[in-house]
Amino acid sequence: MFRLWLESSLDDLYDSAVAAFPNTKARQHLVHTIAIDEFTYIPYLGVRTLFVRARAVNEDRQYKTVMLFRGVEYHRERDGPNLVEIKVGNTPHYLNPLSEKKNQVLVRCNCQDFFFSGLIIIII
Repeated sequence: MFRLWLESSLDDLYDSAVAAFPNTKARQHLVHTIAIDEFTYIPYLGVRTLFVRARAVNEDRQYKTVMLFRGVEYHRERDGPNLVEIKVGNTPHYLNPLSEKKNQVLVRCNCQDFFFSGLIIIII
């Protein structure tokens, strides 16, 4: 599924794109905002992983995006005020908020401008 593994921060990813295409200044301002909807969560409690499928929508285009979060801290019940609840069907799952310091995420998008697969540390 993932062909290339690239480890970098979100800032490093942006900087590498600017370094690769230094004369392209307006591209990020030419498209409308991308909305993410239709989230599907698949928690893997035993391996502390969360698989997320999402649809990214921009103007009249739709893109499939998948994210695999690693190092997720799950809880059996909501035993703290900062826990995040996700539902799979009618079953709630509780986890600590995802953090760039504690979690890594594998991201894959089928959009043509930014088609990539890799390991990216992100802020949620």
